[in-house]
Amino acid sequence: MAGVAVSSIFIRPALVPGLPIWKWLGPIHIFTIVTIVGAAQGVLLLAGGGPSLKKQARPFIGMFIGGLIIAGAIAFLPGRIMHLVAFGG
Repeated sequence: MAGVAVSSIFIRPALVPGLPIWKWLGPIHIFTIVTIVGAAQGVLLLAGGGPSLKKQARPFIGMFIGGLIIAGAIAFLPGRIMHLVAFGG
C-alpha cells in the first residue's frame, strides 16, 4: 500500500471546475498523505511492540477504509474514468 501511495503522488488530477487544486495536487491526494502516514505509524507500532493488538491494527484499518473503500467509491462516481470503464458511456 505504501508503494501505491507513493506512486499516486505523480497522478495529475483532471481540471474539474469547483474543485480546489493547488498546482498539480487534487483532493484525491489527501488519501495519499493519510496512507503514507498510516503506514509509517503502523510499522512503528509493530516494531516497537506497541501496547496492544488493537492499537497496532488501527492505522492499517484506517488505511483500508480511507484508502481503498472511500477512495475507491469516489473513483466510481459518474463522470470519472472508472465509472465509464465499469458501466460504459
